[in-house]
Amino acid sequence: MKKNKFIKNLSFAIFAQIISLLSSFCVQFFAPKVLSVEEYAYWQLFLFYVSYINISRIGIIDGIYLKLGGKSREELDCSLLKTKWMIFSILQIIIALIMSVIANNVIIDPNRKIVLLACGICMVLINVNNFFGFLFQAINETNIYSISEIIYNLLWFIAVGIICFLRVGSYKLIICMYVLGQVCAFFYLAYKARFIFSSRITGFKQTIIDMLDDAKCGLPLLVSMYASMLVTGSARLVVDKRWGIEAFGYFSFSMSLTTFLLKFISQVSMVLFPAIRRVEKNTQKVIFENFNIVLAILLPAALIFFSPMKFIVTKWLPQYETSMRYLGILIPICVFDGKMQLLYSTYLKVLRKEKKLLYINGLSVLISFGLSVIGAYIFQNLEFIAWGLLLAIMVRSFVAEISLLSLLKIKTNILVTFSEIFIMIVFAYLSTVLISKDILLIYSVMYIGYLFLNHKSIALLVKKMKHTKGK
Repeated sequence: MKKNKFIKNLSFAIFAQIISLLSSFCVQFFAPKVLSVEEYAYWQLFLFYVSYINISRIGIIDGIYLKLGGKSREELDCSLLKTKWMIFSILQIIIALIMSVIANNVIIDPNRKIVLLACGICMVLINVNNFFGFLFQAINETNIYSISEIIYNLLWFIAVGIICFLRVGSYKLIICMYVLGQVCAFFYLAYKARFIFSSRITGFKQTIIDMLDDAKCGLPLLVSMYASMLVTGSARLVVDKRWGIEAFGYFSFSMSLTTFLLKFISQVSMVLFPAIRRVEKNTQKVIFENFNIVLAILLPAALIFFSPMKFIVTKWLPQYETSMRYLGILIPICVFDGKMQLLYSTYLKVLRKEKKLLYINGLSVLISFGLSVIGAYIFQNLEFIAWGLLLAIMVRSFVAEISLLSLLKIKTNILVTFSEIFIMIVFAYLSTVLISKDILLIYSVMYIGYLFLNHKSIALLVKKMKHTKGK
């Protein structure tokens, strides 16, 4: 792949994520200032539910993504893709209607009913948009998908601005703007995909057979993705079931603060997949080995900002001071989940080890759900659930790393791996027993010690990078 193409895609992805981070920042720090804890909790419940609606794509999009990954636009069978899009869209409408009818007749709580009905609308819009989005990612035109994300994220700015300026304390307005953003993104993606719509429709029978093969190919990837989401999702479900909507809101607020960095990382990983898939096997190995060390150095540094963030959030949103008790335990998730999203999941998909990815995520779900149930119904302690969630994600990252090192035949750097785990656990513990300024001081000293302990690995990495640049 041409270097300029990669830089262009990465630049768009980074810009899109900056917009996303800014909109998320507004939602997380300004909306709670106007919304009550309960209203904010229902907004978080909507985001939580809507994150799972992609399950209705049953692996079809994922299979197309895996099959077409690395190809160019000229190599596409546009007639087949147009027919697939039509059948897929009809399928999503049918599933959304069934879900909406069930929600309307079964759910008693009017707010939960509104949330689920909105999710039904989003099911159609988001999955149809993802059909195009995944297609453009696969053919290495990720800048188009990034622009579509910019479009719908910008409307969050407007929504938050309205509720803050007019003091409208309702989550329903933000949901409406979220839906409107998806509609606008659809029109943009459909316009960019007009080269597909200009083609003729092919035979339905053969298309359905091909889509079933897409589903067979993509379902393990989809299930593994949802297993990954269920690691955190199962904990939030247990919190909602055991303590109700307000406790869910407090816990979700802590979780949302950990996602800022992870959102940026997910965009970079989107660009990496087609890029890494196009390079030679030996180059893939070198990239993994170097990138693994880079992430082990950079990601733990992000925790230095925990204390300033905790101080600012507590002053700005004192009603969420309870959430800060869990944030210190959950923030190391950024390190382990960041490596998982950016590097390990990407490489397992490139190497077509979707089933291994599924097994790793499945193991983490079992750990997370099991410890969440124990924490909720035996110890009746939310902090225990937070610790269980951190442990589950830590185990997932470790197992994925060891698996990939074995697949790529790379020697395990035991010192880097275990020293990283050690400082993350110590940080999480310190956050529960010390005040912010002491945490900042002690962790800064620990991080410097961590760098010194791994100075040989860092020096070797710098040497390799200089050698590569020299070529």
